[in-house]
Amino acid sequence: MLTFQILPYVDLVVGSGGTICREAALMGIPTINFHFWDTVAKYLKRKRFPITHLMDSQKIIKLTKKILKNVEKYKINMVKARNKLKSPTEVTANYIEKFV
Repeated sequence: MLTFQILPYVDLVVGSGGTICREAALMGIPTINFHFWDTVAKYLKRKRFPITHLMDSQKIIKLTKKILKNVEKYKINMVKARNKLKSPTEVTANYIEKFV
């Protein structure tokens, strides 16, 4: 089974900041990122996708419990927000051309 097949059934993702965190946030699933807080994660947060960066384990546990007690409050329909995002293809191609 692939990640995108499982994510619709997930209430919360707690991860180290890799692809699963980005995919979950893009789908409106509350996400706690405890390690890598890169440009993509920061961008998603600015665009109001449900992704949070926490490194303190006690704060992670506290927020996890809070979210799981009221999942409907934290899961967000992000279809409209996703549709407003630009394709990264042009930006990536420009970046590659700049350094090649």
